[in-house]
Amino acid sequence: MIRRKKTHGHTPHPPRSEPILSVKDLSVRFNTVDGVVHAVNSISFDLYRGETLGVVGESGSGKSVSMLSLLRLIPEPPGEITSGSAILRSGDESVDLISLSWKQMNRVRGRRVGFVFQDPLSSLNPLISVGKQIREIIERHNIARGPAAKHRSVDLLKQVGISDAGNRYHSYPHEFSGGMRQRVMIAIAIACNPELVIADEPTTALDVTIQAQIIDLLMKLKREMGISVIWISHDLGVVAGIADRVMVMYGGTGVETGTAETVYRHPRHPYTVGLLGAIPKLHQDNKRLVNIKGNPPSVYSALRQCPFAPRCPWSFELCTQQRPPLFALDGNEVSDSGHTSACWYDLEHDTRRTEDVV
Repeated sequence: MIRRKKTHGHTPHPPRSEPILSVKDLSVRFNTVDGVVHAVNSISFDLYRGETLGVVGESGSGKSVSMLSLLRLIPEPPGEITSGSAILRSGDESVDLISLSWKQMNRVRGRRVGFVFQDPLSSLNPLISVGKQIREIIERHNIARGPAAKHRSVDLLKQVGISDAGNRYHSYPHEFSGGMRQRVMIAIAIACNPELVIADEPTTALDVTIQAQIIDLLMKLKREMGISVIWISHDLGVVAGIADRVMVMYGGTGVETGTAETVYRHPRHPYTVGLLGAIPKLHQDNKRLVNIKGNPPSVYSALRQCPFAPRCPWSFELCTQQRPPLFALDGNEVSDSGHTSACWYDLEHDTRRTEDVV
């Protein structure tokens, strides 16, 4: 029997600086007329300075809700953060985003944490010019005022690749294409030089050429400004090319974490194996793609077992009785990557983890 070390929800890393963001045991639910929706179930992760963390999973896995909750952008009510902490660090200063008052949170949003929303058309105000919408956040956080704020807004439009920025400052969102509107959203997100930018599927509904341009732009700005990025996506191919580390989500919780190379080359959770097996590969023309049978778990039930157990070909009795913790995958060639898996079955050693968790 292979013994694994319990990580208490945090991903182990090689010695490095303190994380800029530490989220621990975050749970979110929505009280609806149909019952309580358990959207996020005790998710934990760390993000380091200058790092890109890819958050992947199918629709409904809790990716967007968990990140929106960090900035208290879910509607309250019906939304409710029931537990957890999210420590944002800057030098010697640390704040818990979950415990901040509404007024305190308004000082963090945009100033220390930027957010690129999935749908720029519905996120931008159709009645206000794009330049004024960028200028608003600059003045709100006292970065600049008056003509100086306008000048900075024009510079930001140039920085994100919008030509004739001086004139386009006065344009309205409907006068921009989808890719240009997303560039405006990026300009708003970086306007106050934040330490962290959360990008919620920023390339959704864009054609592949524009997708590539938006990805290149965000990664270029990340390098130039030294910011950390959380990239939410269901596109495993995109995440593979941009992320330093990956967190795979299923059933509102993280089921596998590690460096992008480790997770893609050595997946250890059955759900991750299924996701990667469903991606067509050019050099495997005749290989049948993986079909993950069954349906996602009901969001109306509290998570007390492995959420993937009903669909897992390796499940056994313990999987339906107890929710697995994140196990540190020690004793293999990729242990230094901080690789973890929330699974009672060790795929690499073809072994059940039925012993007591240490």
